[in-house]
Amino acid sequence: MDNIMLGQFQNMQKHTIKEWLVKLKGTKHDLNELPSVFNFPHVTVIRLKDDFYLKSTELNKLKDTGEVLKSSKHLIKMVNGAAKLHFDHYDQVEVDNSITGVDENGHTHGFSFGFGTGRKINELYEDPARVREWLTKAIQEKNVADILRFFSDTNWFNLYKIFELVRDEAGDVASCGWVTKSELNRFKQTAQSQESLGDAARHASKKFKPHKDPMSLIEAKSFIKGLLLNWFSSFAK
Repeated sequence: MDNIMLGQFQNMQKHTIKEWLVKLKGTKHDLNELPSVFNFPHVTVIRLKDDFYLKSTELNKLKDTGEVLKSSKHLIKMVNGAAKLHFDHYDQVEVDNSITGVDENGHTHGFSFGFGTGRKINELYEDPARVREWLTKAIQEKNVADILRFFSDTNWFNLYKIFELVRDEAGDVASCGWVTKSELNRFKQTAQSQESLGDAARHASKKFKPHKDPMSLIEAKSFIKGLLLNWFSSFAK
């Protein structure tokens, strides 16, 4: 730890930190979307002047700044997954490796770790409260946390992992009425075929034959997004 960081750390040790603010970075479009949706105790995104910060009652349980940074990076993956599921147009935001601690007197203490579009704008959404339900469940259940993390980085491997986790929880997702059998087979067959996806396929063996109409990655993302929205909606029934 260099002298500047050590001095900041020692200064913070004199106070009891009651709340952590973790600075976020990303495009203005993505950052501006978050405060109206992530505004509950487990996950809050706020704007202070021109900067955006992540807050969480889970982070406030921690005392060590390194643990706060590590936990906030884990949490922001779930935030990104939930945001991608909620919004039609969203990329991702990241932790900016800058943390502010607010002490019992309301004074702030900065700590820096020293390292560090052209898309469409989202329309208004009817039910941002659903995001709170997703994140609350993710904090309570590892499988849900993993699903949101995987959805924050939607490659073929992660999409198939999401399908497997939902299937483990719910059983036959086609029988649940969340997807059609034909589209499910198309997704699975494409994901497993080396001829269709090359190195992105789940298997290298030629015994896994390609579907006659393979899914594109964009179609696969849409398919899994629909599955997830239906699965999450089933919790409220």
